Amino acid sequence: MKLTTKQKWIVAAIVLILLGIGGYLIWAHMHPPQPVTYESQQQAETPQGIERAADNAGVIISTRQATDVAQQIENIVVENKAPDKIVETTGAELASVVKSEQQKSGADFSIITNPKEPNKQVDTKELAKNNPAISLNQYNIKAYPDKLIEGTYYNSDDYDIGYMSKVKILGKQGYVGPVIQSEDKNIRVGVRVSVPL
Repeated sequence: MKLTTKQKWIVAAIVLILLGIGGYLIWAHMHPPQPVTYESQQQAETPQGIERAADNAGVIISTRQATDVAQQIENIVVENKAPDKIVETTGAELASVVKSEQQKSGADFSIITNPKEPNKQVDTKELAKNNPAISLNQYNIKAYPDKLIEGTYYNSDDYDIGYMSKVKILGKQGYVGPVIQSEDKNIRVGVRVSVPL
């Protein structure tokens, strides 16, 4: 069977799409998100430090969110309050304890700092090698709410109501859920998907 020029282009497009998807999956497998970032206390108090931790975790946050979180962390330090969690463990157990605490809190990502050395980034290799008893600050950050309820009312008495749950879509944080739409007294039901660009 001989393919027409149009069919050849369609086959080529399908092959390119499959290669692109395969390449993305391989890249994602080789570069998994790192939901825990070890920083100095000073880095954690800056929007750049928050954005770096979010990037490491594969979480998209706005500059405004990063600034707000950095300000909250700075306020905790200035007011001498306790952080989300004070991790008390040994160097060898640090990674598992931090991961467990992050999961318990439902955080999208975490930042770990050493309150005794605020200008120095936490060196996990050194801690694991020497295995001392340590006490570190853990800041658990939720970038997105777990659920959203949306509503839109139009001046023509039409409306949309939706309930959305947080999910990972193509490696990004998104929302999926049912939506009810009323248009000219007709009711339609559908599914709404939101993915940040």
